Amino acid sequence: MCVIRRMDAVLEPTKQAVLDTKKMLDESGITEQRAALAEAAGQAFYNTSRFTLRDLKSRGSHQQLLADFEDYLNGFSPNVQDIIDNFKFRNQLTTLSRADAIGTLINKFLDPEIDLSPAAIDKPRDGHGVRGAGAQVQRGQQRGSRRALDAARCRAADGEPRLPADRGPAQVRHLPCSMTAPAAPAVC
Repeated sequence: MCVIRRMDAVLEPTKQAVLDTKKMLDESGITEQRAALAEAAGQAFYNTSRFTLRDLKSRGSHQQLLADFEDYLNGFSPNVQDIIDNFKFRNQLTTLSRADAIGTLINKFLDPEIDLSPAAIDKPRDGHGVRGAGAQVQRGQQRGSRRALDAARCRAADGEPRLPADRGPAQVRHLPCSMTAPAAPAVC
């Protein structure tokens, strides 16, 4: 859903131009429309559905929302259809609809705190000059490095699990390793 919202945010400014181009091409009987639609979108992908995620936010019944959301997904260009298919996203729609969760999911991704628009990714965040999504990736890599370091410190030279030097007995339950017995190898 993050990928879909990001593409939606990128395409929002050119949505009407894409719809106008699509209408003109259909009226002219032009069948090969990909290049013209991508040009209208200003991207290598486009969406010809009349909906954006913001439009879907206000849908009433979950049955109508499901139909409109499927129409929205079907409006993406073939290259995006490949992404949607590879993520098997459509397989989840019936389950989400039955749980009346599609609207909630859309609303969560439209929350201003989760701004995936190009403008948000280009502006500095946290006063450190690290940009939008890049900061999130960097923080994730730091956490991953910390986990690897913790895992390495869990083992002594003989391969036996040990408490990391910086953790006291009160913090044992928060070890990044699972140690079931003192002589058992650490499983991280």
